[in-house]
Amino acid sequence: MFTTSASTIICENKNINLKKVKVENHNPVHVFATWKVKEGQITSVLNLLSIVQDKSLMENGNLFYKIHQSNSDENTLVLFEGYTNEVAVTEHRNSSHFQELVFDTVIHRNTKLGEAPSYGETIVMHDASSKGSINYLNFAREILQKNNLTKIANDEKKIKLDEL
Repeated sequence: MFTTSASTIICENKNINLKKVKVENHNPVHVFATWKVKEGQITSVLNLLSIVQDKSLMENGNLFYKIHQSNSDENTLVLFEGYTNEVAVTEHRNSSHFQELVFDTVIHRNTKLGEAPSYGETIVMHDASSKGSINYLNFAREILQKNNLTKIANDEKKIKLDEL
């Protein structure tokens, strides 16, 4: 019997010792990213994404890079990207055009994040230990670091949710 995970195959048989074999995922990888653009900034964002799209399409492992604008909300964009494998995705994320435009921090949707505005509070004031609050604090640190406005060491770059 063979069981698989993203990076390991384990062979289980009474006549064979358990053995781990590292394998790479050679399957294509598709990435969907939803962007909520600030009111009045859609033209600027589309222009920037057009440049990123052109540069991304030149990458060896890129299969496609499509930018879709919502029919119901012009300020919502969905990026649909295809890569030959996980290595190609990593190379894309390490590229200068990606690093200069995109931040590492992802703001995850959660209940506390949705509740805060109805109480007239920021997420940090509403629930500083929530996932959304931690995401925004990490995002603020990342902005400061990208603009050389902080002395925070790189190894202290992010607050981890498991530290709380």
